[in-house]
Amino acid sequence: PESASPQVGAFLEGFYSLVPEALLEALDENEVELLLCGLPDVPFADFKAHTTYPSNPIVLWFWQAVENLSMEDRARLLQFITGSSQVPAGGFSELRPRLNIQLNHRPATHLPVSHTCFNTLELPAYRSFEQVQE
Repeated sequence: PESASPQVGAFLEGFYSLVPEALLEALDENEVELLLCGLPDVPFADFKAHTTYPSNPIVLWFWQAVENLSMEDRARLLQFITGSSQVPAGGFSELRPRLNIQLNHRPATHLPVSHTCFNTLELPAYRSFEQVQE
């Protein structure tokens, strides 16, 4: 609202005195979040244990690929699914709604789809671990 305009202006003036605006223009909001908050610890076992998913080879390949990811890439995956790269303070068990993986039965040439409001990831009909890993 208009009433917050002076406060927002003061905040931005102070923020830009620390981080030049020109540097931020090249980044999207996800990259700014990672820059400001740093890389979170995204523990694989907790991630998997608190996710609802079907028993399916595609999902098993997905978990193998996630286990092999760097912490930065796990944070980016978490951001893709939930909209935030940060794990809740109490771990994945505190995430509402609970993480969910579904199969969308689209061809393997399609990319995964996320619904951040529902913490849901939809995986296409991949035919191999290599396709999932890509």
